[in-house]
Amino acid sequence: MPSLRSVEVQGDPTPSRASLICASRQLNLIWSLADTQEDQASPLAPIVHTPQQDSL
Repeated sequence: MPSLRSVEVQGDPTPSRASLICASRQLNLIWSLADTQEDQASPLAPIVHTPQQDSL
């Protein structure tokens, strides 16, 4: 997510917070898919999820 990084560089917290909230909702979708499609989504989900929790 390069756009999120450039927002953080500007030092304005509000847009990056909004971006994180949007990302969290997308992660919820990914995790829901992981429950139904463990073959493809399961290996992807933890990789996507870990850096996101780091940012929070």
